[in-house]
Amino acid sequence: GARRGKQLSANSKRALVLRQRTVLMATGNYGILAMAYILFDETIPLFLKLSKAYGGLEFTSSQIGFLLSISGGAMLGFNYYLLPYFITRTSKKWMFEWGIIGSIPFALMWPVMALLNADVLVPKIHNATSYWAILWPMLIFVCLLKNVFACLSFTAVMLQINHSVYEEYLGAVNGLGQSLASLARAFGPALGGMLWSISIQRKFVFLNFLSVVTILVVSAFINRQLPESINNKKRRRHKHGDDHGHDADGGGMMMH
Repeated sequence: GARRGKQLSANSKRALVLRQRTVLMATGNYGILAMAYILFDETIPLFLKLSKAYGGLEFTSSQIGFLLSISGGAMLGFNYYLLPYFITRTSKKWMFEWGIIGSIPFALMWPVMALLNADVLVPKIHNATSYWAILWPMLIFVCLLKNVFACLSFTAVMLQINHSVYEEYLGAVNGLGQSLASLARAFGPALGGMLWSISIQRKFVFLNFLSVVTILVVSAFINRQLPESINNKKRRRHKHGDDHGHDADGGGMMMH
């Protein structure tokens, strides 16, 4: 009776909320970002292990594991000391955009390093210690910065999703976002494998990285279309006109 009517009404409201333009853009952008990075993360080990004849670095599995572990471990310091500053003192659109702007050159740096290795380091540096002393810091730096900018983008898009609805719809909107991201993560490896096969056949290792850049550009464009209200937690106004729509993540001056 009445209880069933209220439940249907709540479900109808939830369905309407999930069809709002801002909600669809924020959750869809999360899915797009997830696809870009699953493609990126899948490509890096393949690229590192690839023969130098095809444009790779011929790393062993242990070397690849060491590189990813070092860069991942360094992220603990960033997450603890610097990420809270970005969350509380910058707008979420700005944070997302700079995550993308930073990611693009570091996506292209991987094949550039392979070219540098093949054309400069290998022919001119014959001492193994000197060779690794140059190559390892470059790889760790690029891998670390790639993770930093990815962290900024993913943190920002999750906050944007939470800011796109009132509190009572957070479960529904996060469920939608996670579903889209899971779909992207399921499709991403298939796309990455197909592109990687083409790149090996053509001896053009830039293909996967250029695909990542293209997806990131699309994601940045969608971010630009989001309203400025996405920077703040969505709160209802009180009857007396008090506006409590300020930034729920800590406030402070917004950087644009």
